[in-house]
Order: sequence, then C-alpha cells, then structure tokens
Amino acid sequence: MQQRRSPTSAPAPIRTPCSPSSAAPSASPLPTSLRPSTWTQESSAQTVNSSLLGVGLDRVAKPNLALLQQCGLSASDIAAFNMYSARLLTMNPKQLRETVKRVEELGVEPGTRMFPHALVVIFLKSKDAVASRMQLLQKFGFSQDDVREIVRKAPYVLGFSDQKVQGNMEFLMKDVGLDVSYIAQRPVMMMYSVERRLLPRLWLLNVLKKKGLLKAFDYCSKAALSEKHFVQKFVLPYKDVVPGLADGYASKCSTKAVDRVSWQDE
Repeated sequence: MQQRRSPTSAPAPIRTPCSPSSAAPSASPLPTSLRPSTWTQESSAQTVNSSLLGVGLDRVAKPNLALLQQCGLSASDIAAFNMYSARLLTMNPKQLRETVKRVEELGVEPGTRMFPHALVVIFLKSKDAVASRMQLLQKFGFSQDDVREIVRKAPYVLGFSDQKVQGNMEFLMKDVGLDVSYIAQRPVMMMYSVERRLLPRLWLLNVLKKKGLLKAFDYCSKAALSEKHFVQKFVLPYKDVVPGLADGYASKCSTKAVDRVSWQDE
C-alpha cells in the first residue's frame, strides 16, 4: 500500500521591506445598493444609500450619472471610485459640471485613461490648492506646458503635499541628476516613495555599477519595475557575488532616516 504524499508546497517568495504586503486588503467593491444598475429596481429602495435617497434620483443622481457617462465613464468605472461614488453622484449637478470643466481646462480630455483619476483629484481639491501645487511645480523649472503634461499623465501629483512633491523633485534632480523636461515626460517618478523605492534602488544600481556588474542604466525604467521583478533582476543574481548586497538593499528599504549620499561611500 502506497503512502499518500503531501503535496509539495511552493517556495515562499523572497520579500523585502519594499515589497507590498500580501495581506493588505484589496479595495472592496461598491455595495450593490450603490450600483447604478440597481437604481431602477423597486426592491433596492429600502437598501439604497441614504445619501442617494436624500437628493432624489431623477433630480440629481441620474443627471450626474449621465454626465459622467458622457465623459466616457462606465458604471463600473464610477463604482471603482468606492467612497467617492456617492459624493460625485449626489453633488449639485452644476458643481459636477464645473468640476468636469476644471479637469478639461487642465488638459485632461474626457474618455482618456487618466480622466477618472483627475476628476477625483479636482473634486477633492479647491481651485486655490490646485493653483498652489502648479505654482510649486513651476518653481522647480517646469514650464506651463510641462505642468500640463504632468497633470495629463499623473494627475494625482496635484493631490500630494508640498513636502512630498519637493522631496521627490530634489531627489530626482540632485541625487539622480535628471532635468525637469525628462521628469515631465515621466511624472510617475514623482509619485513613488523616495525612502522605500527610489533611493534603495539607486543605491543598489550604483553598487552594481561600481563593481563592474552593470553598465550605464536608465534609472527611471528600473525604478518603474515592480518590486518582485526588480529583486529578481538586480538583487538575486548578484547576492552571492556582492556580499551584503541583499541585506543592504533590505536595510535601505526599511530605513526611515535616509542618508541620501551614503551609497557613494559603499
């Protein structure tokens, strides 16, 4: 009689402090009672969100839904806004039209992939706050066209704090050596964490380059890799060749007080 073998378990993935937690909860979908497809069903009247019932479907919610759909958003797109869905659908229709207009004036066209993201940012930020953020970008040398390019590609930059924007810009310009026109074409670099992503990767890539294991590299393309792919491509192949490389990278990822020039002495 053959003994039953327990199934071989897959090896645990190598993780670093830079890796996203696998236990992190995913964004929950909008409750069924808030989904537009259920609004016309009489059975949903008792469970529909109170904010929708309070404003009236015909007078506010349906016109707002129609406007959002005219802008290229599907019902699932709107539901993906999660906690912002009800607020967008129940706000004064005139205010929603003004919000859409503000997004268009920033150069983000309805129907584009970034339009829903820009809509949420502009919905949450006052005109003065947006103007202040755009002025801050211009102080770093971005032209008005550069700023519009940034907003078109990465509208969430407008939602970050001044400290976040300034910290990323100083790192990219001083430590990495990028110019503003280059950053304007790759504004996602302004969204990454300096401490947990940008600096640890710069440190590791420069160590490999100094050891002769890596030639000149495009930093932005390496910074844009997922943590899993970055580790597989630049940490694991060299962890035995360069003693302490993996531990050093993990330490950089978890360090809060960062010495931004420490890699030069390694």
